[in-house]
Amino acid sequence: MTFEYWYVGPEAPVVVALFVLMLLARAGGYRVARATIKTNTDAIRPQVNVVVAATLALLALLVGFSLTMAVGRYDARRQLILTEANAIGTAHLRARLLPAPVGLELVDRLRQYVALRLDDTGDAQDLAARTEALQGEMVALVGSLARQQPSSASVDRFIDALKELIDLHERRVSAFETFVPEAVLYLLAIAALGGAFVAGYGSGLGGHRNRITTTVHALLICLVILVIVDLDRPARGLIRVSLRSLERQWQQLTPGGARTPS
Repeated sequence: MTFEYWYVGPEAPVVVALFVLMLLARAGGYRVARATIKTNTDAIRPQVNVVVAATLALLALLVGFSLTMAVGRYDARRQLILTEANAIGTAHLRARLLPAPVGLELVDRLRQYVALRLDDTGDAQDLAARTEALQGEMVALVGSLARQQPSSASVDRFIDALKELIDLHERRVSAFETFVPEAVLYLLAIAALGGAFVAGYGSGLGGHRNRITTTVHALLICLVILVIVDLDRPARGLIRVSLRSLERQWQQLTPGGARTPS
């Protein structure tokens, strides 16, 4: 059973909640230290400092690992968008070489195809289903033309472009449905809370709260986690995969050069 709390709703409330919990964990660690240690703390402070350093090192490792995964997936999605835009452009050029009316109908289907790809307001599954339906229509159109002209090189070239477009669609859908495993994010949150607790415990041994460093540390960790989650939400959030290459294809496919589909 999977829980997609990190990716279903807005990420900001989850990260803010983690920030508050880190501050509470730091305060809890401080109070535990002050309540349980009644003797001279000089003998145990070096041990606690080692634990604090090890915990923060583990947290840094998890943050770096998670951020690397998120950035890698973001770059892969961006590259797929560019590759798909190039494939649409190739299919468009080859469709224009086909005889009328099939060539014109295929160009119109490609225009609808790009419009669906630029639509970020609809349901993802519905858009994918409509995209695959358009692919089926283009396959049917070029299939009928291939039966009429079995030896046409232009038809064969368009079929190759259409096959690449269909393959890229499946790769893109898979890439946009793949995220950093939530187990990694939960582990990252637990490590952040654990690091805050042991750091607060170490502060309690010294009798100093260090509120400024506590707040800055928690804020930086939460900001990094926010970026990790936002990078893995390519269709929404602050950091989105650019669709400019598809917008340029839309301008080429649309008479009058409209910027975006209506």
